[in-house]
Amino acid sequence: MGEFGRIPQIATLNALANYFDYKTWQDYKASKIKNAPEKEPANESADKVRPKFRGIYQAIAGVILFLTGIYFFGATNETV
Repeated sequence: MGEFGRIPQIATLNALANYFDYKTWQDYKASKIKNAPEKEPANESADKVRPKFRGIYQAIAGVILFLTGIYFFGATNETV
């Protein structure tokens, strides 16, 4: 395997850091070092919105799973 098998790409690391509301991977690493300054969220409004939608997404997923279960495992009334 080439270099891609051993070293994570900086774009991948930055994407992970962005998920946790850091601007870059370097900002994320700096925040984990003792005595590092507090992180500055890249998007403060996203912190307030995420918990609201998480519950909605879980409810939708639950309904879809429930309906799928009824479709595949529900009793059928076949009259012959």
